[in-house]
Amino acid sequence: MNRLIHRGLVTRGKGSHGLYFPTTKARRGISLTADVLTNSFVSSILDNDNFVMDVPSWNKENNNTELGHALLSLSNILGGFIVYTLIQSMNPENKITQTSRNVIEKDFAVQAWLEDALSILLENILSHFKERVFLYLEGIDDDIRQNASESEIFDKAGTEYVKFFDKRPFFTLDQRIISELINCFSQLFPNLSHDLEKIRSEVPKLLAQEINHMRYIEERVKVQKTCKHKYQQLLNQLYDSDKFEHCRKCHKTRRKEN
Repeated sequence: MNRLIHRGLVTRGKGSHGLYFPTTKARRGISLTADVLTNSFVSSILDNDNFVMDVPSWNKENNNTELGHALLSLSNILGGFIVYTLIQSMNPENKITQTSRNVIEKDFAVQAWLEDALSILLENILSHFKERVFLYLEGIDDDIRQNASESEIFDKAGTEYVKFFDKRPFFTLDQRIISELINCFSQLFPNLSHDLEKIRSEVPKLLAQEINHMRYIEERVKVQKTCKHKYQQLLNQLYDSDKFEHCRKCHKTRRKEN
């Protein structure tokens, strides 16, 4: 637990018998990579009206693999569930906002409900994914069948099953299996796979930019606390220049005083 706390993944409540909790996103340095990847996906793909989404179909005549069918089925199930919960989160009949006092609280209630629904889905999603693909991974099948008798195949299958599901780390796969999964995914969704791999390759650079920006903001806040401001009219199209002013020394922007 001390190592998890040191890495920022867990926090402890007050007192000698304080309970342990997963830290919030703001305190988990490891989450920055996920944030950068997801935000890049949103801006480059989800919000891109020109992106052409693959709509694959599966049949044996096209030489699609059973692993491809498993991935396609899982994609449809997960995607369908997410779209369905998006719709139902905004459905007044579900009475998600009935105790909210104003429109702002209603929006928060809907967002919180959706986050709860998706977080429950994500709790065991890695285990479900492994169960879906295990039987169709050629890498594991090759290990089992190579120069083996029927009894040896049976014993090897049990060993591989235990290694795949019951040995830690549970959620780190052999690189051969990762390559097989990625290749199958890229055959199903060539456009999406190409752009996602491009985003993933840029994550280190984007992460460095994000960290530098956070450090810049922290330093700027320190300077702004001691700055003897010299405000002037803000020249920025994102703001109503008649209502805001900008300090040319520390770059603090504020609403003009009446």
